[in-house]
Amino acid sequence: MDLGAILLQIDFAYCQPQCPHEFIWSTLCQPITALIYHIQRHFPVDRNRCYLTGLSMGAFGIWSLAAYRPHFFAALIPICGGFPNGNLPKSTTIHALKKCQLAY
Repeated sequence: MDLGAILLQIDFAYCQPQCPHEFIWSTLCQPITALIYHIQRHFPVDRNRCYLTGLSMGAFGIWSLAAYRPHFFAALIPICGGFPNGNLPKSTTIHALKKCQLAY
């Protein structure tokens, strides 16, 4: 069975990128966004229900990714992580996140 057929049966998709040791999340926003776009184009994903969650370093990653594409995600669930002020992608501001649902 291919991945598309599996996703049709379970009605959700899950993507869990890992940050390599020599990188920080804010430098990976563009390739991770490209991965999400790829999944949305090739699988039956509801684009209005795209959520981010992360623990510790992963929480730093979701803050970076949400700041990079603030209107792309329906909700954020950061656990034990902060907002990387010094590493924020230069094209965004935290003010753009005010419409995103936040659970913490």
